[in-house]
Amino acid sequence: MSESKQKRRPHRWTHRDFAVSLGYYLLHGKNATSLENETGIRLSKKMGISINSLSLRVANYISCDPKAESKGLNGRPKGDDGQGHRRCQPWFDAAKSSSEVEKAFVRLTEHEIGRSVLTHDDLESTIEIIEKSVKIEGGVDIEAIG
Repeated sequence: MSESKQKRRPHRWTHRDFAVSLGYYLLHGKNATSLENETGIRLSKKMGISINSLSLRVANYISCDPKAESKGLNGRPKGDDGQGHRRCQPWFDAAKSSSEVEKAFVRLTEHEIGRSVLTHDDLESTIEIIEKSVKIEGGVDIEAIG
């Protein structure tokens, strides 16, 4: 089978992917679902996913956000018990627990998209803030990149 006809394996979302996509939503709001957002296109390529996948994850975060005007995916009501919503809620709650934590998500995302460059120590402390704030089964492990 040719390489182009092989089925792609679904992307398994890592904790880092959840954190970075949430930071992207916090930076861009509902505009983060745009398939033409250049920052989103760059970020999705770096994450190894399609812009559609990133947009759908952002829609899950929108469904967690009581201040968002949109309802999220397919017009589902806020707090819908869909799988994506359940996975995103602990991350969203962590980001909204304090301005320090919310800023940490944004810093991580800005580092990922190249808008800012964190030193290794700053990156480690940013990740530590996120890891301590997110309460999910099994804990959080966001591996640092140099």
